[in-house]
Formats: sequence, structure tokens, C-alpha cells
Amino acid sequence: WWAAEQYKPDDILSGQDIWEVIKSKPKEAIFSYPWEALQNITYGMREGEFIIITAGTGIGKTNVLREISHHVLKSTDVNLGVIYLEEGTLDTAHGLMTCDASIPFHLPDASYTDEEYEQAYKNTWGTGRVFTLGERFRDNSVDYLVDKIKFLVRGCDCKFLILDHISFMVSDQSGDERKMLDEIAHKLKGLTVELDIHLCMVAHTKRQTGKALEEGGQTSLADIRGTAGIGQLSNIVIGLERDGQAEDPIEANTTTIRVVKNRFCGRTGVACQVYYNDLTNRLNEVDHETVANIEDTM
Repeated sequence: WWAAEQYKPDDILSGQDIWEVIKSKPKEAIFSYPWEALQNITYGMREGEFIIITAGTGIGKTNVLREISHHVLKSTDVNLGVIYLEEGTLDTAHGLMTCDASIPFHLPDASYTDEEYEQAYKNTWGTGRVFTLGERFRDNSVDYLVDKIKFLVRGCDCKFLILDHISFMVSDQSGDERKMLDEIAHKLKGLTVELDIHLCMVAHTKRQTGKALEEGGQTSLADIRGTAGIGQLSNIVIGLERDGQAEDPIEANTTTIRVVKNRFCGRTGVACQVYYNDLTNRLNEVDHETVANIEDTM
């Protein structure tokens, strides 16, 4: 009785508790981006982070996610969960295989052998380290998807997850879209901390009054559709900018990757540019040599 410890709630930390936290080595990024300049400005991707990729319609958000997921698959030994709510299972499968083989398997006129097709499968889905949500999912409610994400993490040991996209979860529901998106963002952010995972998610943009993002307009946090909570809760926000209507084919297929928010180190601004090669369906970081090689083949 006389030696009873002073009461302190579990969620209140003392200076000694803090020392136990900070004396260990700071957590390093265990995932890297496929493009060097973006990696340098963000220091990579860490567990417990919630990042947003946003862009106008048709800019290539899904292709960027595929490149990132393929790079994580090849550069780490962690399991991945990839959820693309607007496409079928075959498209999801072919998307990752295309990144591995640089062959657009989904196109009817693509040329490849059975061996190339099978090898691309073995290198990606055949590893047993990639899991996805089948296209016959029951509903698109946040509770259903949260349940599936928890299973991917606890049942399939996934540490890196992709969700494309948040707006799909409110597309066929009545009510205040802003409030629903805000609730979803809070739940997903809480999951990244609770499960100690990295979640990379697409957020659509709203209509702009100035230059459209589809025509090369600059991305800002205010462009994210629905609620400011998505941008506020995220650790990093990455914007994609491309003038898809440009007369110059190189300009029309070159995407600027801009770090709009960076809670980890504060570095923001243009990180790099990537060029979309429609022969391989790949995104390659642009430098002077790359541009010269592209021009030579045109």
C-alpha cells in the first residue's frame, strides 16, 4: 500500500518514457521510389506513413502506382497488397507484369512469347508476395475495405499497400461527400499507425478555375477533391502534372512529379520528370540523354 506507484495513464509519457523512444536509432525508410530525384527529396517511404498521389483525370496516376509497387517488389522482400477499385483483376495482373517485362500485355497487338508471359507472371504474382482484392468484392464501404486491409496486413503479412482510389468509396452513396471522405481519411490514417504499414493512396482532384491539371496546371493541396482532411492527415502529398494536349509528343507524354507536402523533412517542389513510353508502357526518369534517345527514335 505504502509502496504504490503514482498513477499515470498509459497514453501519458514521462521524460524517461521519451528517452526509451529516442535512444533507439530513428526509423529508416525501408521502401524506395523508382526515380532517384523523388527518392532524394523524400528520403523514401517509411512504415506508419500515409501518402497521397493526386492528379487530374488521365494524367497517369495508376501507372505511377504500378511503377512504385513493382520497384518495392523487386527491391525488398516484403509482401504487397494492391487494391485498384476501378479495374478488373486481369488489368491489375497485367499492369504489374507489364512493369516487369516492359511489354504491354493488355494490348491486342502486343508481341510476346508464351515464355515471356509466363516469366513476367513468375517474377510478380508468381512470387506469392503480392495480394489484391478480387473484382467481385461485396461493396465499396469504408468498413468493408478497412476489414480487407486488416486481413492483407495480418493474414497475408503485407507491409506495403496501395489503394486506388479514395473517392470510389463514396461514388454511389448518398450524404455529404466531404464528411464521408474526411471520415475515410481518418480511418485509413489510423490504420497506418495501428498496423505500422505504408499506405499509398490516390485522391482525385476537383475542378480548377485556372489552368486545368490535365493541361499542365500546377498541383496544390487545395486541388484535392472533397475535404482538406486528406491533405492534412497525409505524411506526403505527390502531385502529377502533364499537358496531355500538347502538340509536341514528348511534352504530351512527360509528367512532372511535384512534392506538394513533405512532413518528414519539409522539402517540397518539383522532384523530377518521367517520360511515358507507349511501346513499353513504362515511366522512365527524364534526363538530357533520355530525351535525346527518345528524339532519335521518333
